[in-house]
Order: sequence, then structure tokens, then C-alpha cells
Amino acid sequence: MNTQKYPVSPVVRSCIAGACALLISGLVLVSLWPAVKAEKALGRQVHVMKENINAVRDEIQVLKPLPDIKMTWVPSTTAQALDELARTAQAQGVTVRSFSSGALEPPTESGLSRLPAQMEIEATYGNLERFLDSLSNLKYCRLSAESLSLARDPAILPSIRAKMQMDVFFVVKT
Repeated sequence: MNTQKYPVSPVVRSCIAGACALLISGLVLVSLWPAVKAEKALGRQVHVMKENINAVRDEIQVLKPLPDIKMTWVPSTTAQALDELARTAQAQGVTVRSFSSGALEPPTESGLSRLPAQMEIEATYGNLERFLDSLSNLKYCRLSAESLSLARDPAILPSIRAKMQMDVFFVVKT
């Protein structure tokens, strides 16, 4: 018993199947196309990043190594380093009220010795600013400020009191 009202020939069936297959493959291609485009774009970005990395690598190889710290710092005694600090304060209009230090630590592998210290000073805001700025230009030592506290004292206005915890680093003269 034939249930079809309109019989379909095998040639038409194969054409319909081919069209359906073509339609399905087209839909698959359309749905996958953004992913294919994204993958190609990502591939281009990876290529550009590799070129940038190679360019940076070339620049790094051209850079000269940093000079040895012992060659850029003038070796000094503890007295020379602290004297330079006191002269710098005086030159900037800063009065050193007290200075205390801990034990001098032996030089590290880099040749630097560390002297933990505390300094109490009086100065106007402007002089204090100039003093702190001039600390980066010291010849015999470098300072690493751990803390700086400021206090107004009506007895010394317009000056302020400042207390600075610091580490004094220098290359010990041998």
C-alpha cells in the first residue's frame, strides 16, 4: 500500500538530499566563520607580538650594563658621610637638633655599608623641601628614609620640627 499522495522519483529525492546537505554545510560554515576569522586575527596578533618581543630583545642586547656601584660612589669614611649630611642641612637652612645612629653594618656583596640613623631637625617648610631634594645629590652617601614625621611647635614658628628615621648607605673607604 502506497502512503504517498504524490510519488517522488529517486532522482528528485537525491536532488533534495543534496540541496539539504548543501544548506546544512552552508549553515555550518556561516556559524563557524566568525570563529575562523577570530582565529586568523589571533594568529596575526601573535605574529605581531613575536616581532615586538624580538625587537625588545634586540634593544636589551644593545644596552650597556650598569656600572659597578663602587665605581659610581665615592668611597668615604662614616665621618665624611655624616659631615656631608650636616653641611647639606646647614646649606639649606636646616638646623640639626639631634642625630643618633645604630651600629654600622659591614659591607654587603655590593660593597655598601648601612648605618641606621635618626635625625631631628628644625626648618621652614621651604628649607625642609630644599634639604630633602638636595639629599639625592650627596657625593659620599645615599639615604633611604624609613619615616618622616612633622610637628608644628608654636615656640619656633614659622619653623617646624621634623623627625626622620633613615638608613645611610655608603661605600666604606679602604
